[in-house]
Amino acid sequence: MNWKKYVVVCGLLLTVGCLGEPGQPISISQEQFGDDWPLTVPRGKLDCMFTGDFHAESVEVIYFIAPDGKEYLLKGSPMRSEKILLPIDPIHKPDPTNPRAKKNLDVLIEAGFQVCPY
Repeated sequence: MNWKKYVVVCGLLLTVGCLGEPGQPISISQEQFGDDWPLTVPRGKLDCMFTGDFHAESVEVIYFIAPDGKEYLLKGSPMRSEKILLPIDPIHKPDPTNPRAKKNLDVLIEAGFQVCPY
């Protein structure tokens, strides 16, 4: 991760830590991430859940809630989630340096880990 992304993620994690309690969705926006924002919508919320038994096998699912209320999968298995989560592709920005690729979602996923209470 280059230093600029590192600073953005650290700043976001500080903000996340101050804004919400673990297990509560957090608001995020393009303003927070600048050019690293990987989505075509300007803002939304991050949330997560665990599926399965915490003492056995559990799967962490991180998802993005768009302003229109649609929920998109960022990390995890859509088959194992309690919700029906849409694929992120329709709102995932293309990478301007490589038209065949999409922008990296890692900044959102890393922020999503801060939402998970476990």
